[in-house]
Amino acid sequence: MRNWGQNYSYVSYRNEISPRQGFFRLREFTQAELQIFFDKNKIDESQEWNKIKDYKIRTFLVSDRKSSKVKERTLSQLNKLKIPKFYLQHLAEIQKFYLETLKIPKSNFRFRELSEKERAFYNKIHFDIEANLETSGKFIELGGVHYRGEHDLGGHQAGSKTKLEVVVDGKRFVPHVLELSFGVDRNIWALLDFFFREEKERTLFTFPYSLSPIEVAIFPLVRKDNLPKIAKEIFDELKKDFKCSYDETGSIGKMYRRMDEVGCSIMITVDHETLKNKTVTIRDRDSMKQTRIKIKDLKEKISDLFSGKIKFEKTGKLLKNWAHSKKYLSKAL
Repeated sequence: MRNWGQNYSYVSYRNEISPRQGFFRLREFTQAELQIFFDKNKIDESQEWNKIKDYKIRTFLVSDRKSSKVKERTLSQLNKLKIPKFYLQHLAEIQKFYLETLKIPKSNFRFRELSEKERAFYNKIHFDIEANLETSGKFIELGGVHYRGEHDLGGHQAGSKTKLEVVVDGKRFVPHVLELSFGVDRNIWALLDFFFREEKERTLFTFPYSLSPIEVAIFPLVRKDNLPKIAKEIFDELKKDFKCSYDETGSIGKMYRRMDEVGCSIMITVDHETLKNKTVTIRDRDSMKQTRIKIKDLKEKISDLFSGKIKFEKTGKLLKNWAHSKKYLSKAL
């Protein structure tokens, strides 16, 4: 809630009249939207302006089309082009979400301005959120930021013969709408596109920690000598705080590969050294490096790793010649 407006969000299923471009324009898809209602006279105001005015966003304006180049512009520069502060504040928040939370490569992201002829008649300002995907070979729309004026509530008011005005600070008005719209399916596809990797000996998804469908996988090195029992105890404890998977079917190499393929962040192996000193190995998905760590420290170290407080190498004692090296794995597979 703002002191002069209110936000509403929802997820809907949408039917597309003109499906095309394969996956990117389906007959039916899931759409997430945020509707922000506000006083039109305050659209060039932002409570955060002094903090964000020098923030640069990647824009592809109508005027950039001749050069075909994306340009980074500060919010202040864009405001001088008559794009209001309230609108720009939301562009900045969206870019931060894509670049800092979803970790989309910066060079593959942009806001594309639509001209008056291209945008819907009721949109006063319209930028598409776009990403350059390998699977498409070009920038593809993932969402949009639409200043719809009073088209929505004004139309409902006229059709229903019921006043939809609000009173804020003693002033009565029909709210204008800023709509943030995202194609859920397209954004998931973009993540799969950006984080898929093929290497000589494996395929994997290099999702950021916050996006991994499985955060931690726990394995016993072999299915004997009490190792599965200890591994299951670790699994039962860690699953209280993390998205975990347990596996004991197959060689350690095959279990690692299965987790690589689904983008699991780290993998814990219980081996015979565990029986001696109550330590386990933690394997990093991307580098395949391993550290040795005490079982009692697992929760704290994993939490610190996922929150960015420490790098993987600081989770425990780095094993320079870790037991399950690439050479070992190739034989195990």
